[in-house]
Amino acid sequence: MPKWKFKAWKAILRKYNISASTTEPYHPHQNRSERQIQELKKVATRILDHTSAPDYLWFEALSYATALLNHTSKQSLGWKTPLEVAFGVTSDISALVQFCFFESIYYFDAEASFPHSKELPARFLGLAENVGDALTFRILTVDSTIIYRSVMRSALDSINVNERALLT
Repeated sequence: MPKWKFKAWKAILRKYNISASTTEPYHPHQNRSERQIQELKKVATRILDHTSAPDYLWFEALSYATALLNHTSKQSLGWKTPLEVAFGVTSDISALVQFCFFESIYYFDAEASFPHSKELPARFLGLAENVGDALTFRILTVDSTIIYRSVMRSALDSINVNERALLT
């Protein structure tokens, strides 16, 4: 690292009264974050395995796993969530219980005109942080583009409706 960058970094640490330390190479047990990274990767791998999502969505699975772990209480935190400990506000899990990672969904397409459906198929990827309201989500379109939407529904509802129609 160039000397000027190191000095700039040290100035930031001093400004915000942050202590910094380094760990010995090849000794991850010295870094407390390594255990959480290991847990995060384990959860993300389970998500990919259980949803049959393609491996190229590994970053999306990590983001989803992070949201899940941040909204899950821990005994070591006095049965509080990490978000509650960090910000003092009880976590709202309503956005996380509506859809599962890589679940088939339909989202509203405002540009579609009659007689075409205003619903297009996609896959649910997770929460859209810093975009829209609390119930805005990241979705994967059929052409593999990630977009943000708040008006959508599970495609599993359609399957249930069709099955009910066959039974009557």
